[in-house]
Amino acid sequence: MDLNDWTGTIFLAEQNGVRLILPLVNYWDDFGGVNQYLQWFGLTGTDQFYRNAEVKSAYRNYIEHLLLRVNTRTGRQYKDEPAILAWELANEPRCVDPAGNPLSDGIDTLLGWVDEMSSFIKSLDSNHLIGVGDEGYFRHNFAFA
Repeated sequence: MDLNDWTGTIFLAEQNGVRLILPLVNYWDDFGGVNQYLQWFGLTGTDQFYRNAEVKSAYRNYIEHLLLRVNTRTGRQYKDEPAILAWELANEPRCVDPAGNPLSDGIDTLLGWVDEMSSFIKSLDSNHLIGVGDEGYFRHNFAFA
């Protein structure tokens, strides 16, 4: 996604009294997604997005760039934009094997990543909420009971 699209969207949202929840990455391949990070580092297994130090550093670099970016329409850094309600760490994150089955340490791995990335965001931006973006992955075991 072109960040210039976000600039206009944020500007228009403020003008119309809308608050945005902006995802920082998609688990799925839309807009690059988690697999794009894995490809950049020659990795396989989506769990590596949450485990690999280089991938996590690249994700943090993107977040820092985004939050400190100045909106050319409002003159404010994104971290100070009132139209942004929250940052979503990832759209529908999950820590699964290639067949889509939860890994034995998947929830702990994902929660550790959530804690690490949320803390990083809050170190840059104390103005906005942070959401995980999950849609029930953490209750996966109960879906099949």
